[in-house]
Amino acid sequence: MTTTAPAALAEPLVPVRRGWVALLVLANLGVFMGFFTPIQVLLPEQIAAIDPGHKEAMLGLVTGLGAAAAVVVNPVAGALSDRTVWRFGRRHARPREPAALCARGHASLRDAMNIALIRSRSR
Repeated sequence: MTTTAPAALAEPLVPVRRGWVALLVLANLGVFMGFFTPIQVLLPEQIAAIDPGHKEAMLGLVTGLGAAAAVVVNPVAGALSDRTVWRFGRRHARPREPAALCARGHASLRDAMNIALIRSRSR
């Protein structure tokens, strides 16, 4: 018995245009700037204000826990995204929920007044 995959899961046959690739590059640049700027600039300053004596160790702990969470969550989210079929095709089904979750995380870091709150909110 052979089964055919839905059209949304078929491999693309038409190459993408250069403009699409350029927009994808610009979108990734914007996302990376919005995501990594707080991590590289604001997070060390916030940790230094909370615990100046142990700022290096605390920054290492917070970023290490965040990286460990990313190692687990990113493949799971990618697998779910690949298996989600929507009328616009796979990998496009739910862009709003992760963006809202990321924005909530950034907003909650603003109010963190101790290292435990930063650790729990940076994952």
